[in-house]
Amino acid sequence: MDDKAKANLTAITVGFAVLLGSVNFLGRPDLQATIGPLGAKLAWALLVLGVGYLVFGGLKAIEALEIEQSFSLSPQDEADNDEEARKAMMLWSLEQNQRVTLLRTNAVSVSHKSIRNGVVCLALLTALVAGRSLSSS
Repeated sequence: MDDKAKANLTAITVGFAVLLGSVNFLGRPDLQATIGPLGAKLAWALLVLGVGYLVFGGLKAIEALEIEQSFSLSPQDEADNDEEARKAMMLWSLEQNQRVTLLRTNAVSVSHKSIRNGVVCLALLTALVAGRSLSSS
């Protein structure tokens, strides 16, 4: 689970470099003349949306890495002679560990989907710019 979250953070770092590098590209006057005012607004909207998705995906990946709770019986609980109380504590610990695992899995899943959405926005932005540039040539 930690490896997936760390891989997500790496993907987000690369995505930010590409998306934020495109700010200079989108600000060029000759490009705006090529894709038109509506195309320029759409390109900026895709850029902002892509960056937003990547930021959200990064926050969720960090959240998954920060959820490190683990529940287990203390040595005093294990030494307890009351078998029923010990079983109840073990069951409670198991349920809490399952809950923490579910929270981490959900955070990594949301992070993956946000990264996917950010990449889709980047692909649409690239297709828009490339398509308009080729059609005007």
